[in-house]
Amino acid sequence: MKMQPLRFRFGNKGFIFAIDILLAVFVIAAVLMLSSFYLLKANEDPYSRLHASRIGSDIINSIDNSGVLQTLSQSLIDSNINRLITINHEMQVKISCANSSQLIIETDPKQPINRFITKGERFFVTTDNYCIAEYKTWLK
Repeated sequence: MKMQPLRFRFGNKGFIFAIDILLAVFVIAAVLMLSSFYLLKANEDPYSRLHASRIGSDIINSIDNSGVLQTLSQSLIDSNINRLITINHEMQVKISCANSSQLIIETDPKQPINRFITKGERFFVTTDNYCIAEYKTWLK
């Protein structure tokens, strides 16, 4: 049995033209969505996260190299952190030693929920103990 051709007013040209327009609209919508996604992504500053991470690492390194970290004195470590930290950053340091309790030093007691927090740790040795200083840094 032979198929009968469709009997449209302009033949099959209208049907093909409609499919062509539909495909073009789909491609344009996809390009607009992708370009808006990348424009929104470009507004985000990638260096602020790296900067926060480096500030936390630099502060812990400075305190460790000066010998303040080995004293395990909460007031001395807190004053050094507050002296070294920048205005627009906050920090929390947890020091855990093998044979003693945990020491927590915070510049701000409440951590943000919807913001980026960098985290790192540094191992150090006191006169009779080995300890871990875990630090978190975030923007205000």
